Amino acid sequence: MADHFSAVLRAAQSRVPKLLAQQVRETKSFDHGGFFSSQDGLCHPGEAVGALDLLVSVFACPESQYYRSGDVQSSISETLAYIARIQRPDGTFDLLTTNFFSAPDTAFILIVLTRVYRIVLSFTLSSLWQSKLQGIIELAADGAAEGGFHTPNHRWVIAAALLSVYSLFGHRRLRLAAQEYLDEGIDCTPQGEYTERSAGIYNAVNNAALVIIADVLDDPAYLEPVRRSMDRLFYYLEPDGTVFTQNSARQDKGETGGAESFFPTRYYELSLQLAQTFSDGRYASLAAMVLSQTTGTERPACLSLFLANPKLRSLDIEPSGLPTNYERYWADSQIIRIRRNIRTLSLVTDRSPFAFIQVGELRCAVKFCASFFAVSQFRPTELKPHVGGYTMRMHSTGYYQSPLGLLAETSVWHQMDHRLRGTAKTVNLDMEVSVSETSSGWMFQFETKGCSRVPAKIELLLPNDATLHAEAFAVDAHPGGHLLLRSGQLTVRRGAYRIRVYPGGAAHTYTRQMRGSEPQSLKHFTVYFTDFTPVARRLYIEEV
Repeated sequence: MADHFSAVLRAAQSRVPKLLAQQVRETKSFDHGGFFSSQDGLCHPGEAVGALDLLVSVFACPESQYYRSGDVQSSISETLAYIARIQRPDGTFDLLTTNFFSAPDTAFILIVLTRVYRIVLSFTLSSLWQSKLQGIIELAADGAAEGGFHTPNHRWVIAAALLSVYSLFGHRRLRLAAQEYLDEGIDCTPQGEYTERSAGIYNAVNNAALVIIADVLDDPAYLEPVRRSMDRLFYYLEPDGTVFTQNSARQDKGETGGAESFFPTRYYELSLQLAQTFSDGRYASLAAMVLSQTTGTERPACLSLFLANPKLRSLDIEPSGLPTNYERYWADSQIIRIRRNIRTLSLVTDRSPFAFIQVGELRCAVKFCASFFAVSQFRPTELKPHVGGYTMRMHSTGYYQSPLGLLAETSVWHQMDHRLRGTAKTVNLDMEVSVSETSSGWMFQFETKGCSRVPAKIELLLPNDATLHAEAFAVDAHPGGHLLLRSGQLTVRRGAYRIRVYPGGAAHTYTRQMRGSEPQSLKHFTVYFTDFTPVARRLYIEEV
């Protein structure tokens, strides 16, 4: 198994100079001891606590170049004074960009502070630090217990934080407060999906919290949702090592190609802990993947994990590999994931784009829209498997209203009771996309039924740094660019990876400005294919 301890120690040490340079040293400043963020010019409580975790770890670790360093020791004392000063009287902390007197953000902070406290105790560090930490932690626990939450994952973070403090000081009220959250039941489906469907961020948050809860309560039942969620994550990994997040209900959902990519770095600590708990080589593989795809300051620097759990340093679980050839349909959130080594397909409902294809590091996404009463951007409401593939459907209705006649009590439009109007005429359009696998990719069959002569378009969203080749032209993609492929085939290259898209087709040029369609992406290069209804078009997207 990879030498995780040495890698994490190097990463932690590499962060120290920048942290010390960011710390506010002006003694008259309210933020004295905090850490200045160059991104927004603020000093965030959470960042100070994260810095404290790292500084205490490199100070306590005998193998560290900063072991018992005087500069680090002074920084730690100033950081602790800052954290105590900015703590609200009710014990809570703020998230300065949005949340104030925030119990959830306090809970995130508490989980870190309790681990720091254990290190201070076990390595016999300053008794003054111990006393200061205990005061901050106990007050914060009261604030977290009383403060409530916003989002589903906050419940488990708060419960985990309260139980962490309970395990240190034995305050029964915290155990009871945590149980109130746990009594709601864990929101993880039998197929391993949490409410927020956030593979990039909050699934990892949930899992980490439940590991703490299971440990403090000595109840392995709380590890079962974690295992289900992680089993699902293994099938969300893309060929380039990123995590598929387009089905998320939170902020990790973004457009493919030009949006932020989420690597599984947030799962690093969790993977090591689960490899230790279950002796499962898949978790060891995921942890090793994170090390292989990160370097320098991007690498996990969770040295405190190894200090709080010394057995992890000698963990010797051989990686068993991760799945790279599979087909999975999850009915709980209506998503398809198919992987064939370096090629993946994802189909999702209630989303546009509705299809995502990745070949190595080359990503693309597919949209479908008809200019039908401005209600026919294809966001499928149904996704069902069939022999040889999958079908997605959506129904749209346009209508015209009847006059109120004598029912109108006023001639002022905005004062009329429009609920009294009848429907004079309705028009319907059904849109359907079937997807089946070919030897080197996928075939999309686009069809419509109902209203005829409606302009329609298919969009292929491509990376803005790709190159495009056709028989008659070659062009470099750029953000916000577009073309209409009238005929033939198109080859798209990004780095070492290529896809072939065919056949082209253009019944009209009504594309970017189509009413009811989403604005053309400014992050991607868009290729259009156009038709009039009834549409009956095949589109192949294949690896070359």
